[in-house]
Amino acid sequence: KLIADGENELIYIDSVFDAASRATSNAEISEIKQELAANGYIHTNTVNKKTQVKPKPPMHFVTDDGYDVYIGRNNIQNDKLP
Repeated sequence: KLIADGENELIYIDSVFDAASRATSNAEISEIKQELAANGYIHTNTVNKKTQVKPKPPMHFVTDDGYDVYIGRNNIQNDKLP
């Protein structure tokens, strides 16, 4: 069980690293930091509401067949997608 838990944690950390490497704005980095803090991986100082950045919406594409494809910019957005 511990090995499986460790492997799952490694997969999660890898996905966060991937999201961080693809981030193109401070807002995306801020969302990743919030996710890491919420999961106990980092500690954050109390943030002033003025410094909080509004998160960007998930990316949206339409395929040639007309299907809508939504891709979250991080794990939290992916979890909120329908």
